[in-house]
Amino acid sequence: MHLALSVARGPVRPRAKSVTASAGQSATERSPPLREGATVRVTSPITVWHVPKFRKGMNVQGLQGKIMQNVSVFRGVPLSPSKPWKVAIDAKDPAGQAFKFVMHLGDEEMEVLN
Repeated sequence: MHLALSVARGPVRPRAKSVTASAGQSATERSPPLREGATVRVTSPITVWHVPKFRKGMNVQGLQGKIMQNVSVFRGVPLSPSKPWKVAIDAKDPAGQAFKFVMHLGDEEMEVLN
């Protein structure tokens, strides 16, 4: 009896969902493609911990920002990041002062506004 063994190198992650519209959606319901410079809104309930003014974490769902970069290619070498879009998010601190911070998002975690 021959058994095939495989070695797993860490958890297997599901492939990212495509942001293309299904066949049942009309052209007006489809969101524009993700691209650098596009304005986006965070649609997933994500808590970030790297914002200094929010030591207990900050929920970014509903905040808007601009896509700065797609990090899927680095110096001509294709990469496979789980969150390929580098986004500058506009937010307000508890005192009401506007500030920006950068985070990485996946295709399914945001929607294009323009």
